[in-house]
Amino acid sequence: MGFFTRLFIGRPNYRVLAFAEEFSAESELELALIDMISNTTSHEDFFDKLITSKVFIPSNSEPVPSAFEPLIFDHPRLGPVVAIFTHAKRFSPVSKLFPNVLSGILMEFPWILMHMPAGLGLIINPGWEISVEVTGEDIMDWKSGFQGRNNYCSM
Repeated sequence: MGFFTRLFIGRPNYRVLAFAEEFSAESELELALIDMISNTTSHEDFFDKLITSKVFIPSNSEPVPSAFEPLIFDHPRLGPVVAIFTHAKRFSPVSKLFPNVLSGILMEFPWILMHMPAGLGLIINPGWEISVEVTGEDIMDWKSGFQGRNNYCSM
């Protein structure tokens, strides 16, 4: 079975939360995300940083590679999406939205991207103001761009 074929589709009470704590960048990836959101850098610059980064991906299984199941849920506007976080500490405040999550691991973003099936969207930092939502169609464009730039074959 493929990485994304063991889907957990749930319907958490998804909403953007207003945290009392300020979002302070913990990595270059988070700085790039803040710059993109504030329009001081391009989407392409953010993507360049993202494809060279590790991200935290929550799971509704134990962190064993053969049993790993990423957190996938139904977003009210985007449909099925996978949730990832720019830093592991970003998951803790929103974990109550996802009661079935048992663990999570840091993974190279290109591996995640290249294993996402058609139609699956992505939310980076769900529940945080500093977040980005990516449609399934845009994910396919990202895959094509990544493959073209890197003469990339299937991982």
